[in-house]
Amino acid sequence: MTQAKRPITADDLNRIHSLQDPQISPDGQYVAFVKIRPDPLNRTYKRNIWLLPTHDGDAFQLTRGNTDSGPRWSPDATQLAFTSVRGEKPQIYLLPIAAPGGEARALTDMENGAHSPDWSPDGRQIAFLSPLTAGERAAEAAAAAPPPEPKDKLERKQRKERKAEDELNRWDPRPMWRIPYRQGTSYVDERYDQVYVISTAETDDSKPRRLTNLNASYSQPRWSADGDSIYSDRTTTPQGDEPWRAKNIFRLDAESGEETALTDGEYSADENRMAITGGSYGGYMTAWIISHTDRFKAAVSQRGVYNISSFYGTSDVPLLMSNEFDAEPWANHQVYWDNSPLKYAADIKTPLLLIHSENDFRVPIEQAEQLFAWVRRATDTPVHMLRYPREGHELSRSGEPGHRVSRLTEMIDWFDRYV
Repeated sequence: MTQAKRPITADDLNRIHSLQDPQISPDGQYVAFVKIRPDPLNRTYKRNIWLLPTHDGDAFQLTRGNTDSGPRWSPDATQLAFTSVRGEKPQIYLLPIAAPGGEARALTDMENGAHSPDWSPDGRQIAFLSPLTAGERAAEAAAAAPPPEPKDKLERKQRKERKAEDELNRWDPRPMWRIPYRQGTSYVDERYDQVYVISTAETDDSKPRRLTNLNASYSQPRWSADGDSIYSDRTTTPQGDEPWRAKNIFRLDAESGEETALTDGEYSADENRMAITGGSYGGYMTAWIISHTDRFKAAVSQRGVYNISSFYGTSDVPLLMSNEFDAEPWANHQVYWDNSPLKYAADIKTPLLLIHSENDFRVPIEQAEQLFAWVRRATDTPVHMLRYPREGHELSRSGEPGHRVSRLTEMIDWFDRYV
């Protein structure tokens, strides 16, 4: 029976399911993905891994842990590694796919949890991340063997309570040593993600091997094609403020953990070979930036707004401007002109390519025509303009195939000429 139509309500948000992190199997037979659905009763979301056959058949649910994420295929497509919280901390599990419906096997049992698995090319090892403090890393390195199993439930309970109390006291008082000291919904911790490697063999009881030992968090590890190295990135200023502002990519030897920097310095960009481009508002910003600095060697401005007053009179969305400046152009023309890149066209020293579509009614082509004429007549700066017939504001996304290829080719040629 067909349900009667009704208006959507705010509560319908709890009925919306979302999909995340699709991963195609190496043999191309399946797509593994995470299905997320709201769980308002518990103030959280349920996350489970599903499989979708690529050729025929409906998607079906693979896991039911409700905390499952990050599916990653083994190279032979027979297993999935994923992260799940089935105890106190997230751990990495392996699930056979040859006969879907089998039980997942816990691969890790890290005290502070584990996440971000990545298979080695031969499928024999998995690299992953686990967070530790400097003290925990030192204790791990010094430990000859893991602590003995608790004698009974009472001892297990006491150990758990002791650990919880120690963790509580660790933040009393709460130390703050850099900015920011809060991110998201929690305080910055002294635990940093370190790179580990572990065997995937079910009969192998060897412990995970930690490859790194720094007060800095590493990102998702990635194996090299030959299996000899693991790639990751981390900050180069671990004790500095906003450490994410300066990162390098590193190669780790998969056996020794020896680290080699593959990028150098706080910024990998060559300041003498920088170019800039953008479309629509990005086109506006491209023109604005090059009219206020000459640090870029070349610029391509696409479908941009350059004269806000004339844009008001020719665009199909003039109210964007009156809302932005809280004024109409006849009431306060000066604010429109002061914020128009055209006003500063005579200061442009960066070689400029203008790309615009003749049927762009969102940002009409007269915008590019004006900037082209002003730069051409007021400066000696190289300036060219490309007019694409039959195209509108969506040239880059849904324009004629030949025009889309042309646009990319012209941009590359312009940058190659001046950068």
